[in-house]
Amino acid sequence: MLSAIITAQGYKVIEAATGSVGLQLARENHPALIVMDVRLPDISGLQITRLLKADANTADIPIIGTSAHAAAGDEDTLQAGCDAFMPKPLLITAFIGILHSLISHGPAAGNAAGEANASNQRKPEPARK
Repeated sequence: MLSAIITAQGYKVIEAATGSVGLQLARENHPALIVMDVRLPDISGLQITRLLKADANTADIPIIGTSAHAAAGDEDTLQAGCDAFMPKPLLITAFIGILHSLISHGPAAGNAAGEANASNQRKPEPARK
């Protein structure tokens, strides 16, 4: 569902089912934005966020952290380096607003809460014409 929403906004979506694959794809593709599930099968989404933000080549990629678990909420994701947190289930309009804000204005524009639903890590890139 989230892929369809992002694609409908004119962006290409690259998906990864595991954190290690997502980390590799982020480093190879340098996407315009990453939607990071906090709970991934092999590596915590928070750990991947820390690794990406510590790397000069990927530190500028805005990251939206998501989780269905209140305990992994907004404070933890923002401390790990996410630029916004959106709890599951998502409010589509809030997600679209943060998506456009972060892609248009960069990470400093995030820092707002909304709601999102992502079952794995996804990285939208602007669609190429």
